[in-house]
Amino acid sequence: MDNNKSVPSRPPRLVARLWRHLWLDHSDVVRLLGPGWDAQVTQEIGRLESRGSAEVRLCVEPALPWPWLLRSLGSQREPVVRERALELFGQLRIWDTEHNTGVLLYVLLADHAIEVVSDRGLRGIKPEQWQALTNELAQGLQQGQGQTALLRALKQCGALLDGLDLPGDHHGNELPDQPHMATQAPVGSS
Repeated sequence: MDNNKSVPSRPPRLVARLWRHLWLDHSDVVRLLGPGWDAQVTQEIGRLESRGSAEVRLCVEPALPWPWLLRSLGSQREPVVRERALELFGQLRIWDTEHNTGVLLYVLLADHAIEVVSDRGLRGIKPEQWQALTNELAQGLQQGQGQTALLRALKQCGALLDGLDLPGDHHGNELPDQPHMATQAPVGSS
């Protein structure tokens, strides 16, 4: 019996992950999500927001900015991705809706990582429900279904929001419906 089994080592995966983060940029988004993805997403967000006071923001980031990537190398990836999503939730002022019904759907393409951050007015949606949405979207991205997976996730988000007794939309569209493309500084810039 041979006890010298080949065990996948961490360094090759780490190198592959670093390469994806250094290589992917905004020009890869259309390739990964499909032509016209942003217009389709904008339409779907407008549709789901028309049914109540919820405000949905999609943020797509091709790769983590360099300082965030370095932070993620020394720890588990998930907490760093969650922190990045929370930072963008604040920067994009998603917390600042009249009824506290903002939700951020954050997509990190390099890792196929998805995070949902929702404001306190959406507490009626259980974490397991958001987790099911993120798992399905991540799987769709891994299978190369980009735009289709995003639209399916937004429809699922709309169904979750429809299950809440949210006030009517008397304040109009408080946040842009267009997807936000998080900016990434090139690797040698400060």
